[in-house]
Amino acid sequence: MIGSLMDQPRPPLLLVVLVGLIVAVTGCEGRNRRTLKPVYKLVSTRDALRGYRVPEYTPRRAIVPPERTPPPTRRRDPDPKPDPHPEWVAADPRAWRYIVIHHSHTDRGNAAIFGRYHLNVRGWENGLGYHFVIGNGTDSGDGEVEVGPRWTKQLQGAHAGVWLYNQFGIGVCLVGDFEKTKPTEKQIKALLELVGYLQAAYKIPQENILRHGDVKNTKCPGKNFPFEALFRKRADERRG
Repeated sequence: MIGSLMDQPRPPLLLVVLVGLIVAVTGCEGRNRRTLKPVYKLVSTRDALRGYRVPEYTPRRAIVPPERTPPPTRRRDPDPKPDPHPEWVAADPRAWRYIVIHHSHTDRGNAAIFGRYHLNVRGWENGLGYHFVIGNGTDSGDGEVEVGPRWTKQLQGAHAGVWLYNQFGIGVCLVGDFEKTKPTEKQIKALLELVGYLQAAYKIPQENILRHGDVKNTKCPGKNFPFEALFRKRADERRG
């Protein structure tokens, strides 16, 4: 019997190998199918809700935003006070650097009288040589500041007798002969106010406030004019 089996022809080796591969692949697919097969487990409603506690109802409180404080209202700045002397304001000013103070060397007068004299007698085509005239109560008010046409038109002066101080110096004349008398209190008050304004408007330093006699050989504005007390002593007190 064994001999008869031994005598039977053997299957080719290639066939054996193919059969083995087919068996191996079929076996793997079977195992994969069993592994990937989903498993369902039925759970009852009672089991699903076991241990679940329905939360108690809590009323919601409305969130009230904090009360906003209204922004502080800005105080409106009061309207600026009008300039008390708008006639002193120059629309297109020159580069003024000095203030030169004079006296008229007369007992009376005003801007108009001096202007006619300068035009007709001196022959100055622009008339009044000063920019401002401060009256003494004779032909104009005591302490009244008259604005000359040279200031209105911003022309150089004709008061100093020196080119530099005519071109860049503001001429201020007080009516009176201060070799004999003194300027009135109202004249002094008006002069200080005018000079203070001109200094602030044109950045003129204290040392550039001059007497006519400081720039030319003359006694103007007179020995009784208190120049040192008004413009030098005060400056020294401020520095001290």
